[in-house]
Amino acid sequence: MNRSIFFTAALAATLLPAQSLSGPTPGMAFDGASRSLRAVVGSFGSAALGPVVLGGLDFASSQRTRGIACQKDQCFFVAGLGSEQVERAAIADQVDVPEGAAWSEDGQVVAIYSRSQQWIRVLPFAGEAGAQQNISSLGGQLTAVEVSPDGKKVVFAIAGDHSGVYELRDGTFVPVLAADRPVDLTYSANGQTLFVLAGSRISAIDADGIMQSWPLDAVQDGIGVQPGLDSAGRDVLYVAGRGDHALFVYDGATHALLEQISLNFAPSQIQPSGTGSYLLTSRTNEDELLWSYTVGRGAFFVPASPVENSGLPQRKVRR
Repeated sequence: MNRSIFFTAALAATLLPAQSLSGPTPGMAFDGASRSLRAVVGSFGSAALGPVVLGGLDFASSQRTRGIACQKDQCFFVAGLGSEQVERAAIADQVDVPEGAAWSEDGQVVAIYSRSQQWIRVLPFAGEAGAQQNISSLGGQLTAVEVSPDGKKVVFAIAGDHSGVYELRDGTFVPVLAADRPVDLTYSANGQTLFVLAGSRISAIDADGIMQSWPLDAVQDGIGVQPGLDSAGRDVLYVAGRGDHALFVYDGATHALLEQISLNFAPSQIQPSGTGSYLLTSRTNEDELLWSYTVGRGAFFVPASPVENSGLPQRKVRR
């Protein structure tokens, strides 16, 4: 790592532990509209995007107290999120700004990627960073990237002539599953099962490589999938339907449809946002709205306070 730079910022007293900065979460959020990393004050159902922690960013994402952020042609690791002293350190040879990031559960490994430029790079917080891997040789379009909870596996989905799921292993692309137009990937909480959403079908691959597949008869335009628990404590799969304007809840054991939750907007993703909460949209300009879903409470709009009224003191930089 290069020389570290420290930022000191007083965060709101109600700030909750940081999770993922890809969208609003209890703790921190990357707000594309204001190009800033912001504090989330409150809990979903009564939360708001509040004070700016870091500004002038082209991209940011995090897990727990760690993160990655990019400005122009420089990306850097961030540590200490949620504390009064946030540390950053430049990432060597990372000049391309990623469009997405996938994390291990403990925040020790992050895979950054670009769908438009067709590359993936694996970055451990400790140890040597991997090289940026160009996957254009596979043909088609990169649609999703996922890291196993323990950080030992990085998988990605391609839609096109060689449509399917691959594992990035020691610089090679190992086929995992042939699937028609896969759009999202996610691991079970214990990391033993990889779920693949392809249109209106789910495939599940266990640790022994045994695959199950079943149709989602109610879903016409699935865009994202996440495992979780419903309000009754059952293992379920949440599937976001973009054109359906709905969130579907399927029983994790029987695969039966338990609930179809109508939405008055088109979800563009489903990302974990703290325990029992999921981010359903993102915001790239001030005209877009943020929506989240909390188990047992429903879908909620997350307002953003004006950036200039964040109330943060002037930051001090120490070299």
